Amino acid sequence: MRIAPDRANVTGNPRLDGPVETKARHGDINADRPVGSGFQAGFDRALDNTRVRREGDDSLISRVERESTPAIVGASLYSGERSIELLQHVVDNILPRLEAEGDATELASQLIYEEIALRQEWEARRAEEIAT
Repeated sequence: MRIAPDRANVTGNPRLDGPVETKARHGDINADRPVGSGFQAGFDRALDNTRVRREGDDSLISRVERESTPAIVGASLYSGERSIELLQHVVDNILPRLEAEGDATELASQLIYEEIALRQEWEARRAEEIAT
């Protein structure tokens, strides 16, 4: 509904339809008084932090991605030799401690030994290709 200036008491409520008086209270806000150095320093620090955050991509998604992405310390952690060592550790130390039937641990050992043999064969092929 469009309100025209010639319509009086549009809502029927005299409190809402009356003229609104605005009075500036300069004395209440102390606009003439200088700001204290402590308040100014805190405001400047907050403003600088906001600027730094806006300049860099500091959204929640980017922070979560940055924290959840693993840092790769060394490529040797992902080498074939390392994976073979880990598989051998599982066969030697982990499987004997499991509370499982002998058949299950024996089958797991056989599968892991097959995997070790495949990885050793793959490492040998890779070394051959590098040599030629």
